Amino acid sequence: MVCHDGRVSFSQLGFRRSRFDCCIYTHTNRTILALYIDDMLLAGKEPIVSDLQKELKARFDMVDLGLVQHLGFLDHNLGGMPWYPL
Repeated sequence: MVCHDGRVSFSQLGFRRSRFDCCIYTHTNRTILALYIDDMLLAGKEPIVSDLQKELKARFDMVDLGLVQHLGFLDHNLGGMPWYPL
């Protein structure tokens, strides 16, 4: 995935695209980034997620929508991992 000007890719930020789904990325620090059209969801532990949010915001035009309360059939408390849509 590359931003509109072609200079920044998620791989440059430490993410690796899933072999099974081109919209799922994993980071070396065990954070997950999921993309759907113009939405992005980060899952991981603090303060790692906050640091990644800052890095992503510095490189992309983004708005932080806060913690996810409901995502399809998933409860945000599953696994003790907060979900952050961006």
